[in-house]
Amino acid sequence: MKNWFPFTDYDFYAYLTSGGLALAVFDLLTTGGLWLARADWTFVQIVLVIAASYVIGQIAASVASLVIEHGLARWLLPSPASVQLGVRKQGMAGRLIGRIVVGRYYTPFSEPIREKIGRQQQPSWASRERR
Repeated sequence: MKNWFPFTDYDFYAYLTSGGLALAVFDLLTTGGLWLARADWTFVQIVLVIAASYVIGQIAASVASLVIEHGLARWLLPSPASVQLGVRKQGMAGRLIGRIVVGRYYTPFSEPIREKIGRQQQPSWASRERR
């Protein structure tokens, strides 16, 4: 994208696209597509549709994150750190989803590595923050 474009690539492709698609589906279901299929658009209308698409995309991404990442994924999959440190075993659902959907899976570190991690001292800045 050009530097003068106000959105990052992620904003453009994720928020604007998903928001625009949701807006188009809503228009199609409610009016049969009459509003967005118009041939004559003013500059202000174009800006408003782009802004509405961005906002709707943000809302859709927030809801999807809440449901998928913070709900379903945390319910089905243990955190990678808890598996790698041997705190929690990865169940069959986690292994299956990890291999098929994610394309990777986490295995526990070897015992010497886990002991070394456990022996690590806190950094000096961590003790200063508690004061």
